[in-house]
Amino acid sequence: MNAFCGRFNECNWISVDQFHSNNLKSSAFFLSHCHSDHMQGLDGDQFYELIKGKFAVLYCHKISKIFLGSELHHARLLEHIVPKNYNEKFTVTAICDNEERESLLPSSSADVTFLDAQHIPGSIMILFEFHGGFRLLYTGDYRLSKDDWIACDMLKDPYASSGFKRLDALYFDSTFCRKGAENIPSLKQSCALCVKMVKGWLEKDSDNKVLIWCGRFGHELLLKAIWDELHIKCHVTMMKYRIYSKIDFLAECITPIARNTRVHACTAKPTVTEEVFFENKQNVVAKKKNDMSTCWLCRPDHNNVRVIKPSAIWFLRRNKKNVLGYENNRFCRLFYSGHCSVSEMEDAFSLLRPVRAYPNSTDKRSKDFAKKLSMYFRFYKSWCHWSVRNMLTSISFRIRPERKTTTSTHFLMFAFFHSIYSAIADMYVIYTVMYKMYRI
Repeated sequence: MNAFCGRFNECNWISVDQFHSNNLKSSAFFLSHCHSDHMQGLDGDQFYELIKGKFAVLYCHKISKIFLGSELHHARLLEHIVPKNYNEKFTVTAICDNEERESLLPSSSADVTFLDAQHIPGSIMILFEFHGGFRLLYTGDYRLSKDDWIACDMLKDPYASSGFKRLDALYFDSTFCRKGAENIPSLKQSCALCVKMVKGWLEKDSDNKVLIWCGRFGHELLLKAIWDELHIKCHVTMMKYRIYSKIDFLAECITPIARNTRVHACTAKPTVTEEVFFENKQNVVAKKKNDMSTCWLCRPDHNNVRVIKPSAIWFLRRNKKNVLGYENNRFCRLFYSGHCSVSEMEDAFSLLRPVRAYPNSTDKRSKDFAKKLSMYFRFYKSWCHWSVRNMLTSISFRIRPERKTTTSTHFLMFAFFHSIYSAIADMYVIYTVMYKMYRI
C-alpha cells in the first residue's frame, strides 16, 4: 500500500500521487498510475478548482488519461490533463510570482522524463532533473529487473563510472521488503506458466473454458501473452473493453462478445441481485456475497471451467521457494507480481547508487518495519531513521557503496574519494538552502 505523502523532502512545489491536504499548495502534479492508493484526492472539488483555475497542472501518461476518462468522477479533469509518452523529456516550471520563485527548492523548473514502470499499462517512473543540478527519481509502483535498468537509456551517463546518472534522491516502491519475497518469478515466467495452464486445459476437451480471475487493472500482460502464444482473444467486460480497445498493444487481445472465445477475463464487482463467487479452501463457491461475478458462459461452478487466479500475497505468506504456481484440477493459482522482489530492489541499488533513498510503502502490521528495511539494505546504507510527514511514515537512508571484504589499495582509494564526493554534495545542499533563506 502506497504511504508516500505526495511531496518530496527536497522540493516544495511538486506533488506526486496525492492530491489533497498540504499537497494543494503545489503547482505541478503527477499521477504515476491509476490504482486507488495513488489517486487520493484526485476526484476532490478542491483539486479540480485548482487546475481549472490554471493554478496548477496535472501530468500523467497518455494511457492513464484513457483510464481516467472511463470514470465519471474523473471525466471533468480530462481537459486539464497534460499527457506524455515514455522517454519524452519535457520541462515543468512552477506557477508562481517572481517573489515566490526565489523560495522554491531545489529550483523553480525541471526537466521531466516518464520511464516505463511495468506495473500496469500507463504506469510511470518519474525522473526529475532540476535546473539547479539536483536529480531525483520517483519509481511509484514498479517491476524492473537488472536487465531492464541496464536497457534504460534515459538514465545512462557514459561519463560516470557507474554508467548511470547521479541520483541525489530515490523514492522507491518497497511493497515487498519482507521475508519470503527475496525472489519472485519474473513477469515473463508468470506469463509463460499462465499460457501453459490455459493451453493444457483447452486441449483436454473442446467444451472446456478458462476464467482468468483478474483484479480491476494490473494483469493485462497475461491477456497479451495468451494472444501472442495461442492467438486466442479474452472476453472482458464492456467497461474494460472501452478502455483496452483504445490501447494499441491490448486492442487485438480482447473481445466484448462472450461466445466468441473460450478464454474469459470478465470478472467484475457484482450488482446487488447477482449470484457471485468467492474462494473457499481452493474451491470457488457460489453465494450471495459481494465478491466477484462473471458472464454466464464461464461460471466458476461449471465443471468445464478452469479458474486461474493471479496472486503474489498468497504465495509470499506461505514462504514457498522456487514456486511458480499451484494447480488443483479446475482451480489454479499463478504467482504473479507487479512489484519488485527484494533481490530486484538490491539490483536497482547496486546499479543506481543513489545518494539518498526513501521507501514509499510501509507494512502497518509490522512494528519493526524500519529494522527490517535496515537489514535488507545493510550493504548500501550508512544510517536509517524514522520521520513522520503528513501523518504518513517514511524511512530515509543515506546510501554508500557496497562494502567489500578486500582491503586492496584500489578499494581504499575508492572509499576515500567517495567520502570526499559525498561531503561536497552535502555541503552543496546546505549552501543552497542557506542561500535561499538569506535571499528571503
